[in-house]
Amino acid sequence: MDCVLFVLQNFRENVSQLLPIVAPLTALLAVVVGPLISLHISKRTLVAQEKTVERQMSTQIRIAENGIKAQVLSANRQKWINDVRDTVCELQSTVNGITALLRAADENKTEVGEGFNDKIEQAHHLLFRLRLLMNPIEAEHDLFLASVDKLMIEFHKGTKSSSSLIG
Repeated sequence: MDCVLFVLQNFRENVSQLLPIVAPLTALLAVVVGPLISLHISKRTLVAQEKTVERQMSTQIRIAENGIKAQVLSANRQKWINDVRDTVCELQSTVNGITALLRAADENKTEVGEGFNDKIEQAHHLLFRLRLLMNPIEAEHDLFLASVDKLMIEFHKGTKSSSSLIG
């Protein structure tokens, strides 16, 4: 028990000697450790914010790329539609021209003029262009081409009946 009393007495003396040093050491520790903790927390926050910004930028880039792709696809699709319309219009006009030449020759009982062969060649050219514009995998495109083929067969039958007028 004496031993315990001795230790307690020495502890009190040591504590009383350390008390004047403890307060400044605590303050020094707070001054050094506090900013280190703040620095660590700030660094973690900054890293988390950087990751968030990277994800947002990646998402925005993907959205922009998809928008650009959609615009290009839309422009290309519109150009394709215009090309198909123009080709069909030219084909219609050429066939009408051939029909007019045949009617005129039939009414006048003469041969068709020189432009007839050029018109036939132009009609074939336009038919091939139309075939190239179509996608053979698409069922609607096949139906469209089949309809055009039927019309051309009927037209060709009509030109054969007028073949006596072709020189």
